[in-house]
Amino acid sequence: MDKEKIGEFISVLRKERHLTQKELADELGLTDKAISKWERGLSYPDISMLEPIANFFEVSVMELLKGERVDADATITVQEAQLMINESLSMSEDTLIRKQNKHKRIVYILSALLICFVAGFFNVPYLLYTVALVMIALPGISFAKRKSFIEVPHDRGTFKQLFGLYSVVILLHQLNERMLEFPNYGGELIYYRPAGTLLMGFFFFFLGYEAVKGLHNDKDYLKRFPVHRIGTLLCTFYICNFAYIFVTLMRGDRYPAEVLIKAFIGIVLLNDHMWFLVELLLLYTVFYIVFRFLKKEFLQYGCMLIVILSIIVVSFLAGHDLRGKTISNWLEGEWWYNTILLFFVGMMVARHYDKIIRFLKKWFYPVLIVAIVGFFIFFDGTDYAMLNYGYWTETVMTMGYFDKAVTLAVQFPMIVCFTAIVFLLMMKIKVNNRVLDFMGEIGLCAIMMQNTMLLIFEYMTWNQNIHIYCAGVIAATLVVAIGIYKLRQLVFE
Repeated sequence: MDKEKIGEFISVLRKERHLTQKELADELGLTDKAISKWERGLSYPDISMLEPIANFFEVSVMELLKGERVDADATITVQEAQLMINESLSMSEDTLIRKQNKHKRIVYILSALLICFVAGFFNVPYLLYTVALVMIALPGISFAKRKSFIEVPHDRGTFKQLFGLYSVVILLHQLNERMLEFPNYGGELIYYRPAGTLLMGFFFFFLGYEAVKGLHNDKDYLKRFPVHRIGTLLCTFYICNFAYIFVTLMRGDRYPAEVLIKAFIGIVLLNDHMWFLVELLLLYTVFYIVFRFLKKEFLQYGCMLIVILSIIVVSFLAGHDLRGKTISNWLEGEWWYNTILLFFVGMMVARHYDKIIRFLKKWFYPVLIVAIVGFFIFFDGTDYAMLNYGYWTETVMTMGYFDKAVTLAVQFPMIVCFTAIVFLLMMKIKVNNRVLDFMGEIGLCAIMMQNTMLLIFEYMTWNQNIHIYCAGVIAATLVVAIGIYKLRQLVFE
């Protein structure tokens, strides 16, 4: 059963009765936080609450578990009934396990944060940041038996938790990129540098996969898409964008009025980290239009591919702005085109998921070995290409298209191999980590806000002590991201 679908169904039923979450909670003898968690797909109702909820909303328990209304005379098979009973018991067991593990998670989080601040105040090695990351990631990991696979390996919850883990890695990657400019930084986090491109590729793959899966599994998906997908991204974009502009103005930066207006709207980007949200908004807008108004499947997927290839070509030809401006234009830079095709790959994997899974279950280990070997080959090839060709060889006289093409030709297969490895390992490894689940909720906000936190801490001259700077930026970024996430919840609930 789908937690998000059940949660959205409860939300629809509540709003049909014009109830707030607090009013519904009072009717059921619960807290509004419990209702909020259901509606956000963070938890299931306890099995003991299924019948009271169904009776209150005048629906059947079957409809509640399916997350949608069914015909009054609809029937289900004995096998379907047994499956629903088993899943209901599993929901109850999952709730109990989460309660039992609550204190363990708190201990892990506090231990990880303590390690970060010890690293900051006592100038111990940066390796402890990685130790803290591992301590957060390990709880809740389980493995399939030797000749079996995870029953539901690529559900949205698992992808979201990986997104949460990768978001923390991206924060460390962006810290390293910024600190490379500091004379007192020794490059201790340099091993996070390749993570940026690899994980952005995975993000695009996951978002393309999730979009098509949602379309196939939920008949009302497109109706909610403008608000639940495009709307939440726009909200995140403008909050993070305004925050960055405000901080730059407060520290004394000045821009022409025309540039400032364009920056507020988002036509140009003062915060170059915002490119990901802009590109994702473009993809989601096109996705909605194409799948909402075109009926033929080959036209839907064909249009998506054409749009993505157009973005790749335009941004490839545009190159970089070599004038040293502090603003960034749309579609300038290799980050706009070296991973975006993974969005379409994710869409196609979701479209042909059953066939792909049957093939991978039969040839799992050979495919995994090929992906791992391919990754290391192309990883070395990317290193060589970056040193001898690269994306930044253009000058005012030449755009360096050949160098860019050579670099992209080895870097993109590396990203594909990495994504394939993760996709395959998800068939054998199950993640059920509530900390990562929450990080998956706030991860995008954190990534977008980190540049603002970097500016604030540099303005406060905290970067004179690199360790305190790192710990402070990470902690402040997460706190602000949680605030944005809560604000976004209020707006869209």
